[in-house]
Amino acid sequence: MQAATSDSISLAAASQHSLVKRKLRAPQADRSVLVEPAWETLPGLLARNVAARRIDTRLILDRPLVELAAQARGELLTAATRYTSAYRAAPAFSPEQPLVAAGHQPQLFHPGVWLKNFSLDALARRAGAAALNLVVDGDTIKSSLVPIATGTPEHPHRGAMPLDADGPELPWEERAVLDEALWTSVDRRASDLLKGLLAQPLIGTLWPRVVERARATDRAGLAMAQARHALEADWGLATLELPQSALCETESFAWFAAWVLDGLPRFRDIYNGAIDEYRQVYHLRSANHPAPKLAADGPALEAPFWLWTGASPRRRAAFVTRQAGELILTDRQTIRVALPAPGTGRAAATVAAITALKSQGIRLRSRALTTTLFCRLVASDLFLHGIGGGKYDEVTQLLAARFAAAPLPADGVVSGTLHLPVAKENVAIDQMRRLEHQLRSLEFQPERFLAGADGQVRELIERKRAWIDDPFEPSNAKRRAREISQLNDELQPAVAERRRELLAERTRLRAALARRQVLSWREYPFAWYPEPTLRGFLVEGMPRAGQV
Repeated sequence: MQAATSDSISLAAASQHSLVKRKLRAPQADRSVLVEPAWETLPGLLARNVAARRIDTRLILDRPLVELAAQARGELLTAATRYTSAYRAAPAFSPEQPLVAAGHQPQLFHPGVWLKNFSLDALARRAGAAALNLVVDGDTIKSSLVPIATGTPEHPHRGAMPLDADGPELPWEERAVLDEALWTSVDRRASDLLKGLLAQPLIGTLWPRVVERARATDRAGLAMAQARHALEADWGLATLELPQSALCETESFAWFAAWVLDGLPRFRDIYNGAIDEYRQVYHLRSANHPAPKLAADGPALEAPFWLWTGASPRRRAAFVTRQAGELILTDRQTIRVALPAPGTGRAAATVAAITALKSQGIRLRSRALTTTLFCRLVASDLFLHGIGGGKYDEVTQLLAARFAAAPLPADGVVSGTLHLPVAKENVAIDQMRRLEHQLRSLEFQPERFLAGADGQVRELIERKRAWIDDPFEPSNAKRRAREISQLNDELQPAVAERRRELLAERTRLRAALARRQVLSWREYPFAWYPEPTLRGFLVEGMPRAGQV
């Protein structure tokens, strides 16, 4: 495996009071991979995380964290085995095994994101661990458009293609297919758009599976995730998958949610402070990056969860007010639930009330940072992020250090870049910079291109050198600049042919760079690539069992 690793930073050793920046950069070269920390260190890192968990003495409410983690492990593996078995053979894992995990939204992501799934499988095989990928179906769908390359190698273009009709901004968990004709024609439409560049893209064999799973699940996101996961089984991967929605309905997650809600005033202060620190360190002004801060509405405090119902499936922020021994959980519209506030011996009642929300048709779902906090603190022994998740996890690390009074288990970051397999000229932006420098030199230093000149040209060059050699004095500054500029103008005919050559080369380079920018963009969905290209990058390029 080709790897480009950044400086290793151990977040487990981070101060509880400051953010540690991770130097993560997306790899740009074709078939390049980022693994942080280095791939060969991950099995040892996992082993150390497992050992540290065994002696962890922290409590989640009145339960030892190690006990809650064991419960979460059993619940997640049971649920994931049942879920995975509905559409492919599920590998058999034991709750006694270490658990490595990753996650992403159920969409057609780029090959560098898909690489996480293959890394997850490879690491689990190497370390004798269980492997679980979380399908993050709590995020919303903002557009049905996906990027696509069209045209020919000589004239490529980057455009967008709809997978389905646009609809309301719903969570993936609630989104059904809206336009059956548009949805079922994705493979044909994509192949037609790609045919000038690529033959036999994976979408041709993948999408019939997606269509079949959409009819079985009535959910667009799950259909894409299940078809992709079934294909991974064909390619030899042994991993389980589980939607975030199912994770959020386990009893172990209810314990975690009760812990956060019980300590919400303190949690909110820590959460907002961590976001402020992240924005300050990275010089960000956006109110939504890396996440919005938690608000307050009088005594009601915003919690790091979403609320909605099946009848009204738009996500709304959860707010909590503590009064008379109860936690009033509301979306400030139609949902209002009184939960018994945790206290001595009462945590189980709070957990039972949260677990019962499902039977009332109420969805309580974790937000991005809270999902990661649960996965890293409770559910898994090592979590693999992509680049974005790895950077945002700096905030999660602060949350754990300040709210849970200890750092999280060490994690990893995996990403990669795979260009479309289309022949293109090997040009670089540095070539354009050098060419622009030469054009500028033709204007202001034409004599550099006229070595060996004679006659009138030589005379002009010597006159210019005389002015350059003449010491600068305020009294002659204007005349000196004027004469040098005039001599540069008079020398231009002598370099006119060279200028025409460079201008022609600049036009050619601009076109080549524009083509390369389209063809080398790393964000195209994996389904546009031919299967042999993907397998060469994802399967053959990733260490398998017994290798590092």
